Amino acid sequence: MDNLNQNIAADNSNSRPDTQPARNTLPSEMEDIFLQDRRHLISMIAFQHAKERGFVPGKALEDWLRAEAEVNKNAVSQEFNP
Repeated sequence: MDNLNQNIAADNSNSRPDTQPARNTLPSEMEDIFLQDRRHLISMIAFQHAKERGFVPGKALEDWLRAEAEVNKNAVSQEFNP
């Protein structure tokens, strides 16, 4: 049985490396800046939505979520179509 385990370990060590890039490779400082910029962009878009509907009260969360969805959709499309 030990030979079998050694062969499996040897096979795994020779396997090709993962070719997908790591998704979370930003240093924490850069990640903080990215998140601040993202929040700022969402707030600007949410403000524009509120302005377009005449700043009717009670819709701030809806405006924020709509803006967030737009930013997320844009980020995904850029990731797959650089």
